[in-house]
Amino acid sequence: MEREPGQPRVLVVSGDPIARDIQAQFLRMAGYDVTLAETGERALLTLRRLRNRIDWLFTATALSGLVDGWMLADEFHRAHPARAVILASDAMADRSAASGLMLFLANPTSPAELVAELHRLSGRGEPPARAAAPSLPLVTPPASIPPASLAARSRRTPRRAAS
Repeated sequence: MEREPGQPRVLVVSGDPIARDIQAQFLRMAGYDVTLAETGERALLTLRRLRNRIDWLFTATALSGLVDGWMLADEFHRAHPARAVILASDAMADRSAASGLMLFLANPTSPAELVAELHRLSGRGEPPARAAAPSLPLVTPPASIPPASLAARSRRTPRRAAS
């Protein structure tokens, strides 16, 4: 997929595949180009390979392997010395504590909160309002099958045929 001009690229680093994919989906819907890495080592290689083409870094401080979020922040700051890194940390009590060029968010980080912080940091204003999630109809059993008969049916054990 080709990157649109002016579309910021975010490197998202997380060992949790579900959180990583959901965050990437939210970021893409908000107009960001997203690059993913599941380990610190892969993220470090990506940062070195794409050096100036990664505009923002979002990573957990603690990652499995030898490369952690702090090392990734140092590498990112070599290419972007004045740009903040967003770090997800289990140890941070204040969800929005800023420390110089580091912005700390609680881990796990809400995808909506991540998008809002990136919009704020990049000067893009408020994130676009998300469309309301469609309401799902409640599933009810047909009127011809009373709930009690369903429960009784599930408790029966099958009969064995006589040999």
